Amino acid sequence: KKGTIDVEERIGVAHARAGELEKQADKLKRELETRNEEKKAFEPRVNEAEKKVQELSLKLEPRECEYLLPLFI
Repeated sequence: KKGTIDVEERIGVAHARAGELEKQADKLKRELETRNEEKKAFEPRVNEAEKKVQELSLKLEPRECEYLLPLFI
C-alpha cells in the first residue's frame, strides 16, 4: 500500500505541476498577443518616421547626408 500511496502522491504532484505550466503557457500566449497588437499599432508610426527622415535627409547638404547615412544602414 505504501508504494501505491507514493505513486498516487507523485501523480497528484505531476497533475498540479501540469496545471501550473498550462497557466504559465496561457499567460505567455496572452502576453505575446498583446505585444503583437502593440507592434501592429506602432508600425505605421515607424513608417511615417522613416519617411520623414528620408525627406529631411534630402534637404540636408550632401556632406551632412554622408555623415548621417551610416546611422540608417
